[in-house]
Amino acid sequence: MSAICSETRGPSLRRVRWLLRWPGVVVAYWKRREMIRTLQEMNDHQLRDIGLMRHQIEDVVNGVADPDIVRLW
Repeated sequence: MSAICSETRGPSLRRVRWLLRWPGVVVAYWKRREMIRTLQEMNDHQLRDIGLMRHQIEDVVNGVADPDIVRLW
């Protein structure tokens, strides 16, 4: 009986958390894509000046590479 009552009370806590969290996830995705696009527009000399090589751009923006580099953003 209690299982039936808990289902009729409303959305589950997991769904509510997801609904509250997804806008931030989307904004973070857009920001990462914008950073990647900006870095890809730089020439190789500019990238070297900030300590990056072209093949590192996505890893750095996504936080996979050296965390000290990511802190610059």
